[in-house]
Amino acid sequence: MRAMDEAPGLLESQLVQAAYRNADWWRRTTVNHIERTERVDLNRLRTTISGCLLWLDTCLERPEICEPDLLSAFIQQFARLAGSGGQSRSDHSVVAALDQCINWTEGTGEQAASLYRARAIFFRTRVAESRERLSSLQSALSQAIPGSRDWIGTMVDLSEYYVEISRYRQAVRIFDDIRIDAIPDDVQDRYECATSLCRGVVLFSSFRNITQAETCLARACEMETNISGDDELAGWVARAYRYRGRIAELRGKPATALRLYLRGKAIQENLPMDAVVLGFFHLRIGELLAGHKLLSASRDHLAAGRRFFTAGANFGSGTLQADLGYAALYAAQQRYRDAEKIIQEALRASRRIGFRRGELLCLGYLILLQLRGGHLLRVPVSCAGAALTLWRGELSRNNIVGLLCNMPAMLSLAIRRMSDKWGHKRATERLAMCPCELHEHMEL
Repeated sequence: MRAMDEAPGLLESQLVQAAYRNADWWRRTTVNHIERTERVDLNRLRTTISGCLLWLDTCLERPEICEPDLLSAFIQQFARLAGSGGQSRSDHSVVAALDQCINWTEGTGEQAASLYRARAIFFRTRVAESRERLSSLQSALSQAIPGSRDWIGTMVDLSEYYVEISRYRQAVRIFDDIRIDAIPDDVQDRYECATSLCRGVVLFSSFRNITQAETCLARACEMETNISGDDELAGWVARAYRYRGRIAELRGKPATALRLYLRGKAIQENLPMDAVVLGFFHLRIGELLAGHKLLSASRDHLAAGRRFFTAGANFGSGTLQADLGYAALYAAQQRYRDAEKIIQEALRASRRIGFRRGELLCLGYLILLQLRGGHLLRVPVSCAGAALTLWRGELSRNNIVGLLCNMPAMLSLAIRRMSDKWGHKRATERLAMCPCELHEHMEL
């Protein structure tokens, strides 16, 4: 296995030839690939995906040498890795391979909901609003057996997609027509966690009811006692902790926010690799620390977040928000010109991919920087841009009253992230250090 990791290209070719001659060797090699994808190192993520692509080509070209159940297990692992990791230089190869897998699975008479889900996850790294991603999720939902794990998981994925494109009503409506007595007993906990998570995320992201959002997310976190052996459920719990951290930060409780972020990150780190999700944990921690002048620790987390987004080939909202994290850090260091340059670039990118919430966040940060830098003549132009973005995005699609009523709270959070003294006075807790293993020293 060590040799395979060191020279994947040569040995993969040799294994392909061996597999044509020996079915037992094919089985051992396929099991080896499955084990390698379960706990892949970040630095070898793309190499591992490339190796899986080569082996998958062999399997699909000569299905007669394959054991269907084992091949299906390998396809599931490849789909998860490709979906969560991305692959910047071989997008077409990965998508084509996933499509081949879907065709092969459907040809055997089996449903391919999990593969369609993986295909959708792969497209999340590109643009905010994606026809391919939505079509894949709709196909997954149509194939999944109602009440099954894939059925519940697909609804979570679909709700997440609608939140990302600011379609909050559609995001919450997914669960509205489901009767709880129609859910099998053995997946009741998963369904309760899924619905609590999705409702909490929608209520927070749409600014409708932050208190109710916190209640829903706390209910999802209660399922932590049931996550053993269920990676997807554990991922939902980790995500709920991350959003609870954002709410705590919004309420001026930085120490509580950091504790929640770190708890969610610890759960996520024990799951199969999802570079994008781990990138968001580091990003939120880095932003929080920058807002409380823990600059070295903030830089550590922002750099880690960027590494994860790069490894996951994320060209969507993750990379843009990572750039804004660095803008917050530069603002805290009083490097206002560097911060504004980053924000302007992120603003153009947000408009290019249709990420309305990101565009609004960029404009909010830009207005704050212009006010602090004394560039008062630029502020009206930025405010006009923010108003237009609101009208085209959040206001045109959602609850206008809820958005406007909660805008002061969100502005307060933005100010804290830009390290403004007024934001620190609003905090009810003191954040003195980041205790995680990423740092070899403590800041006081």
